[in-house]
Amino acid sequence: MSPEDTEIPQLQEHAKKLTEVGRSRDCRRFLNDLDQLVSSMLIWSTDDGTRSTLTDVEKRREETHLKRLLNGLEKVVGASCR
Repeated sequence: MSPEDTEIPQLQEHAKKLTEVGRSRDCRRFLNDLDQLVSSMLIWSTDDGTRSTLTDVEKRREETHLKRLLNGLEKVVGASCR
């Protein structure tokens, strides 16, 4: 009797395929959030003199947004490691 006879390898492949759509969606969401995070950080950190600096309220808003994105990133990375 071989592993193929038990059909367990085929079942494992089938189970992996069932999650492909969700994993793909999560990866796209992760990449979009990462892109937003990097863009926010670039905007926040760049002061080339052509625009006014962020107010304290805007800085707190950006900090909150970045923390929310980081928490989401940590959840995605943690879930993918399981």
